[in-house]
Amino acid sequence: MVGAIAVVALTLEISRRFSTSWNQILVTKVFAPIARPREMYRTNGATYYTLATLILVAIFSKPAAEIGLLALAFGDPGASLIGKRWGKLKLYRQKSVIGTSVFFALAVAASIFVLSVLHPTLLPWSSRWALALSVAFAGTMAELFSHRLDDNLTIPVACATVASIWLPIF
Repeated sequence: MVGAIAVVALTLEISRRFSTSWNQILVTKVFAPIARPREMYRTNGATYYTLATLILVAIFSKPAAEIGLLALAFGDPGASLIGKRWGKLKLYRQKSVIGTSVFFALAVAASIFVLSVLHPTLLPWSSRWALALSVAFAGTMAELFSHRLDDNLTIPVACATVASIWLPIF
């Protein structure tokens, strides 16, 4: 199913490159609620998210994929909302200290949720916290320094990679 969605997303991305009128329809009408103005001539963040989901489902274990997706789902919008509202002190480029801190905290919470609620017998408590902190750090770095690739791709892949490295160890 994820593969079919990824094919649709890539088809739409490629097709809009060949027709300015089709691009206009997709960006300003079909995907207007989620499209940013800068995505008019760049790959849409939703396409990167779909590709990340496909990569996570294809390569990583279920817990690692869930951690990666939930770290993005909660951390990225939380960092954006709080960072734009109260983020006066900038850390790097347009990223604020408060937004980055919120991302880290929400990524830890997402990881603990996956490990405690969805997979409660997978790890002991101390290991859950160690893994959650490691995953949150990787996701925070991906969120902070993603420039060439969209963070909708880099965050979940970074988080799932760290989780998949640590899960067999713990």
